[in-house]
Amino acid sequence: MEIIRQNRRTLVITVKENGEVIVKAPLFMSRKKIDEFIQEKSGWIQKQQIKLAERENVTSQYDFEKYVYINGNKYLWEDVKNQDKRMTKASFYTKNFNNFVIKRAEQWAKLFKKAISFRLCNSRSIWGSCNASNVIKLNWKMILLPQELQDYIIAHELCHTIQLNHSPKFWNEVGKYLPDYKNRKNDLKSYCIILREQVL
Repeated sequence: MEIIRQNRRTLVITVKENGEVIVKAPLFMSRKKIDEFIQEKSGWIQKQQIKLAERENVTSQYDFEKYVYINGNKYLWEDVKNQDKRMTKASFYTKNFNNFVIKRAEQWAKLFKKAISFRLCNSRSIWGSCNASNVIKLNWKMILLPQELQDYIIAHELCHTIQLNHSPKFWNEVGKYLPDYKNRKNDLKSYCIILREQVL
């Protein structure tokens, strides 16, 4: 744990990606008061460190140089290349994203009985988005995920065509299609670090 004294009025605690705890404190605040604050926040600190450990465990399962990943399954990139020498990782993922994720999303969309279009996106922070025109953008890295998590993202965005918010009514809609959505939502959190990974 590192304590940094600054010209500030409040105490702030952050947990870095490696689990290290940083405490930023006012210049003249007593160490006793700082320690009391740390003790008060110990439960929150532990939760953040557990989350980071879970995320690290997820990313340790991936080797983006040696393998490519489709629907949670991995394939040796060398074997894929041997089947088509012109194939690049970008074209491989784009092709499979269209063949699996987009087609899966289009099947889901039939349940909503309205005009919905899908687009590919390359965000480093979100898996998908939906606007008032019912245009849904899905992150191409979804192709790396197990299908049950892909379904959660798709259903989540499709329910925004009914409720363009995250109100209780919205979550009720999600629950109609995925009764176990809370479990899937929680599982997806561990994979969010992949959004920032250099896959290609």
